[in-house]
Amino acid sequence: MMLGYALSTVPIAFNDAISYCSETYKSSLATIFTSQQNHIVLELCATNGTNNCWIGLHKQINNNGNDWYWIHNNITTNFTQWSTTSNNESCAEMIVNTHTVNDHLVFQGEWNKIPCNVMRYPICNAPTESIGLYNIFWFQ
Repeated sequence: MMLGYALSTVPIAFNDAISYCSETYKSSLATIFTSQQNHIVLELCATNGTNNCWIGLHKQINNNGNDWYWIHNNITTNFTQWSTTSNNESCAEMIVNTHTVNDHLVFQGEWNKIPCNVMRYPICNAPTESIGLYNIFWFQ
C-alpha cells in the first residue's frame, strides 16, 4: 500500500492533533524514517507559510530514561533530525524556516522539542483512501 502525508489547515495542540489525524484519516501524526520522507514532510509543512508543524514523535518517561517514540507504532526512531537546542519538552515539531531559539540556530527541516500545548499545524500519515483531499504528498 502506498502511504503519504496530509496537512491540516488549522493549528492545534499536540493531543488535539493526534485526535485530528485519527478521526480524519484513520491514521496518526506523521512518521519519518528517512531523509527523503523528512524532505517531503518539510515541503508539505512549508505550504502553510512560515509556520512549523507537528510530527508524530513524543517523549515517554520510562525506566530507561527519556525515550522518543512514534505515535503510530510506539517504537523508537533510528532516523532523527534533532536541532541543537536542548530542552526538556515532550513533543516534536518540524522546523520550516531557519531561526534562533534560546541563542541556538535551528535549521529548516530539523526537529525541535516544544511544549505539547503550543499550536502547530498537524501533518498526518495518509493512506491511499485519502485521494482527493488537498495537500497530500505520496511516497512509496
